Amino acid sequence: MAILLVQEANENQCFYVSIPKPDMADGFDSEAGPFLEGGDVLVLDKTIFVGNSGLASNKNGVQWLRNLASNFDYTVVEVPLHPTILHLDCALSLVREGLMIVCKEALIDGIPEQLRDWDKIHVSLEDAAKLATNGLPINEKVYITDKEFTWIGEQLAKRGITVESVDFTNSRSLGGSFRCSTQPLLRTDL
Repeated sequence: MAILLVQEANENQCFYVSIPKPDMADGFDSEAGPFLEGGDVLVLDKTIFVGNSGLASNKNGVQWLRNLASNFDYTVVEVPLHPTILHLDCALSLVREGLMIVCKEALIDGIPEQLRDWDKIHVSLEDAAKLATNGLPINEKVYITDKEFTWIGEQLAKRGITVESVDFTNSRSLGGSFRCSTQPLLRTDL
């Protein structure tokens, strides 16, 4: 994957940066990091939300991203997560501007201030553990989710979203779902 990213960055004259290798001076189980995982990172305009449950990304990773992103006028908001939630995308999906799927129980400090006024489709901690929030917004009108979560699809449809349901049971049983299985490189309005 790294080769593909570097190739695309070079061909398109993109700015490409990678988080430093974790500090392992204190041994293999060191928490120093910095650690920053893609499932913990959600971007909304010039705000970057980063989840931290202690299982994946850590404070040093958040601080590294905050230092980098501040050079480009981005704000990084750390989102403390329930200790059983691996990534932020297991607790929150930004479907489109003003609409989210969220597990409030998974967000230790509650819904981030920037999102509090949004329309919310709530899921339980149990459903969050099944990756109910880990769908994939294709654009403002289309969202992909697992067919198990028909009730989420119904709620999205009531809000004018076309829902594509796919059986992702096997992938979810391994701890990943739609957002985990994608890596958007470039989005354009065609």
